[in-house]
Amino acid sequence: MKGFFLGNSSFYDPQIWRAWLVPILAWGGFLIAFLVAQYCLAHLFYPRWSREERLTFPIVQLPLMLTEEPGTFRAALVLGALLAIVVQGFAALHYLFPWVPCLRTLPTDVGANLPLSLAGIRPLYIAFYPCVIGLSALVPTNILYSCVFCYWLIKIERLAGTMMGVESTGMGFPYAAEQGQGAVLAFAIILVWSARKSLRASLGRREDRGYWLALVVAIEVLFGFGIALGLRPAVSAMMFGLLMLFLIGAGWVRAAVGTVWNPGNDVSWFPRTYLGAGQSVGEGTGLAYLRWFSFGDFRAHALPTYADTMRLAESTDIERRQLAGTLAAATLLSVFASLWIALHVYYKYGAATALTDPWRITQGREGFNVLRATLDGTVPKPGSPQILAMCAGSLQVVLFYIANLKVLWWPFHPVGFVAAQMRGFDYLWLPMGIAAVAKSVLLRAGGLKMYKRAMPFFVGLVLGDYIISGVLTLLRWLLHTPMYKTFPVE
Repeated sequence: MKGFFLGNSSFYDPQIWRAWLVPILAWGGFLIAFLVAQYCLAHLFYPRWSREERLTFPIVQLPLMLTEEPGTFRAALVLGALLAIVVQGFAALHYLFPWVPCLRTLPTDVGANLPLSLAGIRPLYIAFYPCVIGLSALVPTNILYSCVFCYWLIKIERLAGTMMGVESTGMGFPYAAEQGQGAVLAFAIILVWSARKSLRASLGRREDRGYWLALVVAIEVLFGFGIALGLRPAVSAMMFGLLMLFLIGAGWVRAAVGTVWNPGNDVSWFPRTYLGAGQSVGEGTGLAYLRWFSFGDFRAHALPTYADTMRLAESTDIERRQLAGTLAAATLLSVFASLWIALHVYYKYGAATALTDPWRITQGREGFNVLRATLDGTVPKPGSPQILAMCAGSLQVVLFYIANLKVLWWPFHPVGFVAAQMRGFDYLWLPMGIAAVAKSVLLRAGGLKMYKRAMPFFVGLVLGDYIISGVLTLLRWLLHTPMYKTFPVE
C-alpha cells in the first residue's frame, strides 16, 4: 500500500494487481448490483413521475432545446450564454489579476456583519450563480417559493433557539440535519404510497416483470454483501432498505427541482441510532465500508440520472429496450474501467500526495473517522432531542403534503422542506429566489407565451456557465495553474 499512497509505483506489477483482483471483483459486483437496483427503481417510478405528476426534469431541457428548438429561439439562448460567459469570465480574470473588476457570483457571507441579536441566522450567504438561476427558471414557481420559504423557516427556528438560549448548549438546535433525515424519509414513503397504483399495475405487465425480478435479485445481493461485511441481517436490511427509499426521494427531487445534494446526515445514521451502545466493532466497520456511497451526497447517484435519461429517450423516440441495453453495456464497462483508472493514477502519482485530488480519499477515510469517534465516545450519541427532531421533520413534510392536497390556498409544496435541508442550499436560496421572481413577473406580464419565449435565455445561462467552466478547466490542465472555479464556493 506504500505505492498506493506515495506513488512512483505501478499498478501493473503482478504482485500488486493480483492483490487487488479479489477486491476489484467483489466491489465491482456490488456496484453492478447497486446500479441495477437503481435502474429498475427508475424504470418502475418513471411513468408515475413523467405522465401522472408531469415533472419538468429541468436537467434535460438544455440538450433537448439545443437539438429540437427552432432557430428563431437561438438568439435568446445565445444572449443568455454570452451573459454568463462574460460575467464568469471577468470573475476568472479577477481571480488571476485582482485589479480587474467583476461581479462576484460565488457565495459571500453577509451574516458576519449582522448584530449579535441576529447571530442565529449565521452564516447567511448570497450568491448569483448563472447556472442555478437558469436551471431554476425551469422549475414550477410554487416549488421554488417553497424551497426559499422553508430555508428561512429553518433560519427562524435557529434564531429563536439562539434568542431563548437553547442553541448556547452547543447541541445543534434546531437539529436541521436530523429534521432533514426525517423529511427525506417521510417524503420517500409518501412517493411510494402515491405511486402504489402505478407500481401495482406494473406487476401485471409482462415487460415490467423482468425489472421487478432484477430489482429483487439486486437487493438480495446488496443485503448479502452487508452481512458479509459484518452487519447483522436486521441492520443490513435497514441500511439498504432506507438507502433505496432515499434514492427514490432523491430521484423525485432531481426531476422536480433540478438539483439534489446532502439532505440531512448519512443514511447509516439510522442503523447507528438503532444499534446505539450495542454497536460492535465489526458492525461499525461494516457501516464504515458502506459510508462512501450512503453519506447523503446524492449528486452522483445513478437513479436520478437514469430518470433523466429516460426522459431524454422518451422525448427523442429511443426505445426503452435499446436504452436499457446501452446502459447495461456502459455500466459493465465503466465500473471496472473506473476502478482500473483510479488504481493506475494512485499508484503513479500517490493517493496521499498533492498531485491527486484528496476528496475521494477523504471520503473513504471519513467513515472510519466516524467509527473511531463512536468507539472513543467523542461524538455525541443521538438522543431524544435528535430523534424528536427527526420525527418533527417527518411530521412537517406530512402536514405540507396534506395541506397541498386538501387546502386550495396552500402555496407550499412538501419538497421545499426536503430541498431546504440540503447543506448546499445556503448557496442556492438566493439564485432560486431570483428565478422565482423573474418567472412570476414573466407569467403575470405576458402569460405562458412570454415565459416560453424567455425560456431559451434561461437555458442559455446554464449553457454559458458550463462553457466557461469547461474552458477554465482545460486551461488549468494545460497551464498547470490554479484557475477560478465557477461552482460551488471557490
